[in-house]
Amino acid sequence: MVEFLERGTAELILQDANGTTNAYTVDLHIPETLVVSEQTMVFNSTNDEIPDGAIEFVIENSGDFTYSWTGPDDFHSEEPAIYGLKDGIYTVTVTDEFGCHSIYEFQLPAFVTLPLSVDFSRWKYDQSVGGVELGWRVLDANREYVFYIQRSKDGVEHFEDIGTVKGGTGGSTVDVFRFVDHLTDGVGGRYYYRIVVRGVNDQKNALFSEIRMVQVPRTTESGSWKLFPNPVVGNALLLQYTGSRFAGDHLIHVKVFSPTSGTVWVWEGNLGRVDLSDSLSKLPKGLFFVELYYAGQREVFKVVH
Repeated sequence: MVEFLERGTAELILQDANGTTNAYTVDLHIPETLVVSEQTMVFNSTNDEIPDGAIEFVIENSGDFTYSWTGPDDFHSEEPAIYGLKDGIYTVTVTDEFGCHSIYEFQLPAFVTLPLSVDFSRWKYDQSVGGVELGWRVLDANREYVFYIQRSKDGVEHFEDIGTVKGGTGGSTVDVFRFVDHLTDGVGGRYYYRIVVRGVNDQKNALFSEIRMVQVPRTTESGSWKLFPNPVVGNALLLQYTGSRFAGDHLIHVKVFSPTSGTVWVWEGNLGRVDLSDSLSKLPKGLFFVELYYAGQREVFKVVH
């Protein structure tokens, strides 16, 4: 097996025992990595009754591409730019002329008009810190105050305090702050955040920030799926979930493919144990791959047959 990383013409020359030489050539068409243009724009909705959010998705590559958008309330579109959007997570799958696809995700925050000028600079789930990271700044601060960070799950009806940050010294013109909500339950879903500001010596009066929504994926333990036996022995191959929090409500996608045969077996379901034995008869001897999508995570196993 020979791998080529660039486009061009590959030539194979074979010589038999009699000295006869044969040459074979093939043109290699290797898809380019998609580059998202800086002209891609995300416009948050400014109307709660008539959503007017928009995403204008632009890629720099030339060629023929198809687009498939999904979003809240069964939203679907096949246009590169989408309009009239409400808050939520929007995902686009871009497919090139060779059938290769790339997936991109955009978030439009919830729009709620509230009276405090807190400038949010970050509201995003970050797996590296194990939770939702919030960043904000307050302009023209002229007194000492305390931020009460509040969170509500799957709606904006049940906010509760989850932490405090002290800010302001009475003289700064711009204060910058950061808070991490370390989520430990692993259930995922929509989390709504707001900040309540009270003076250090004035707990009766409060100002409220805008609300920001963060979509949090269901988390699983690292390496919670095992594929065995590897190398393959006999005609059996199993994929088994070995973690402690199997998310049966998440659809599992499994694909078996090899460099020479391409995709030979595809499966979808919600079982914690997947029997891949039927795929072995369709695979040549050598190296092949098993690709797994589960709970927003992708894992690829290298298998020796």
